[in-house]
Amino acid sequence: MEPKIQATVDRLVDAFIDRGRAELVDELSTPLPLDVITQLYDLGPQQTEDIRSYSLEFLEHASGPRSREILDRVCRYWISLFDERRAEPRDDFLTGLLESNEALGASDGELANMMFILTYAGHDSTALGLSNALLYLAEHPDVQQRLVDEPKLVPSMIDEILRYETPLHWFPRQLTKDACLRGQHMQAGDRVLLLFASANRDPEAFDRADEIVIDRRPNRHLAFGAGIHTCPGMALAKLETKLAVETVLRRIPGFRIDGGVTRTDPLEGGGRHLGVRTLPVTW
Repeated sequence: MEPKIQATVDRLVDAFIDRGRAELVDELSTPLPLDVITQLYDLGPQQTEDIRSYSLEFLEHASGPRSREILDRVCRYWISLFDERRAEPRDDFLTGLLESNEALGASDGELANMMFILTYAGHDSTALGLSNALLYLAEHPDVQQRLVDEPKLVPSMIDEILRYETPLHWFPRQLTKDACLRGQHMQAGDRVLLLFASANRDPEAFDRADEIVIDRRPNRHLAFGAGIHTCPGMALAKLETKLAVETVLRRIPGFRIDGGVTRTDPLEGGGRHLGVRTLPVTW
């Protein structure tokens, strides 16, 4: 997908480069991953726009009372698309999903929820991570120059920002058996929080854990989880972020903050979302 992703990045940058300023969250960090994830579905232009609209609406209200209503509406929309594919199968993602499910027997409601999770997880966390990287670069012209001089450091810089500014702080899990961790006894069935952001600042695992070291190697951060729960979209998210950062460094070198930067609310997403909501820059 690299050529398609690069084409999307270039199209987005083309839209603002002549202005000499941009709001990088609305104009790059948010639309890029949403465009990429909807490309995977091979939907028509109107259907793609509908899914984007629903996803952005949920993103705006994810922590509020309207989230349930929006989610139900999104799931009804996916179910209507399932009905269309059953009536007229195509060589696309949704048809393949429905055919694969014949052996599994999941309900349309379950499949619709899965499609929502794929879409939301496929853009929100990537947008948060990309916005964190762009903010750091906008605030550190010396690092921008170093990456221009040493472009091979871009992937390690991205990993380090993911470690230091973990986009999704925590995830819940349910214990399948009794356990004891550092004197804390827990029972099967208990729900626990895995604090990925805390682990990513663990001084026992990372030297200079509270500093950004852009050439840190190795960097076994947990921004994408670990083990069998590792994010299946990790490679795609890293590729999107890498291409976006490389393009920005190449096409708008020396970009810097130009106005007020807004970070995510401390309670957004139940207190686990860390990113940037507005990032005005000039160059």
